[in-house]
Amino acid sequence: MQLIPARTKRDVLGEEVEIPSAILLGDVAYPQLFSQGTPPSFRAYYLLSKASLPSPTLTSEHKSITVRPSLFQMTKGAFQESLKQVWDGLKKPQPLTLLRSNTQLECSDIEAHECFNGMTRVDRFCQKVFSVQPTGEDIGHLMRVEIHDPYAFNGACWSPMDKSVHCGDHDPLRFNSIASNPDIIAHEFGHAVTYYSSNLDYVRQSGAINESLSDIFAIMVKHRQAKVSADAPMASWSIAENFLSIEGRNFPLRSMSNPGSAFRAHPLLGDDDQIRHMRDYQEDYPLEKDHGGVHKYAGVGNYAFYLAATKLGGPSWKIAGKIWRCALVRSQRAPTFSDFATETLKAVEDISFKIPKEPIYQAVAQAWRDVGVTFRERGVGTMLLEGTPPLQDSSCC
Repeated sequence: MQLIPARTKRDVLGEEVEIPSAILLGDVAYPQLFSQGTPPSFRAYYLLSKASLPSPTLTSEHKSITVRPSLFQMTKGAFQESLKQVWDGLKKPQPLTLLRSNTQLECSDIEAHECFNGMTRVDRFCQKVFSVQPTGEDIGHLMRVEIHDPYAFNGACWSPMDKSVHCGDHDPLRFNSIASNPDIIAHEFGHAVTYYSSNLDYVRQSGAINESLSDIFAIMVKHRQAKVSADAPMASWSIAENFLSIEGRNFPLRSMSNPGSAFRAHPLLGDDDQIRHMRDYQEDYPLEKDHGGVHKYAGVGNYAFYLAATKLGGPSWKIAGKIWRCALVRSQRAPTFSDFATETLKAVEDISFKIPKEPIYQAVAQAWRDVGVTFRERGVGTMLLEGTPPLQDSSCC
């Protein structure tokens, strides 16, 4: 990764803070980003892009994080606004400053306000669409974000170690605001939803599914906010629009409708290398490169969801979204794309819809075929996770 020189920045109080280059690189950030200096495992954090932070080296010292899979379901139709906090992480490891919360409304930091608005969209989507809390029942429904985090420069991540989203500042010649981008906020909280649902391993195909689910989550939040159907001409299928800056022009970070086409010749990321078909999947892709290509291969899952959602029509979260959500809850820790595709088809059989199931099944099955993913056809039986009731369709919007 290219060295970025040390710089000074004025915080919200007008004080100058020096950020050294070593921290900007992220190569010495791990012991300080996570509690008590614990080295991160492959399941310790989930990144926005492959360039956000370097991949950790797996050693015997890395400890796996185990978490009780939780549906943290609420009473249908209930809404209890989560406590949301946006903190200024610029002066870490010094004590952080609370910038914005449900009760603290006055703040001179525009990014903090825009970040809070993005958190509100996520909160309302999770509760009103899927009847879940976005960050798990064991932490009191707290949604927490640290912005200006020097250890996440030019990127963002969800850390289950402190149950927070971390957003860094950005190089203005290469990126636009991170914390102000609602897709990025939704994407990272999507990792929280995945973590508390099944905690998929963040490596190779299971890691690519993990990343894809966060993109799908972000796109559904965007569609609901815009009140558009999946197949509407004005529906956006780009993640983090206008986030990348290339020679004064802005580009999205990813395209779900055409993976691999979002950008070209970015000074840090290069070309968009996402794939859309399993024929381009490399089983021996180096593990040290982006955890085995979790961002590169997420395009397979993204394109499958795009194909299914646009074929089914209507809001992306109403049919396709519920199917993918159900498949997530039922997935084991390390599913392949084939495993996950099979779970989506089992979900079609078990969810109650207001329209015939056969066209839904065929649309989902064809979407997986079109991206080269094999799956077990119906007739092998379906099995719910113990204690998990069949998901019901609803008229929530």
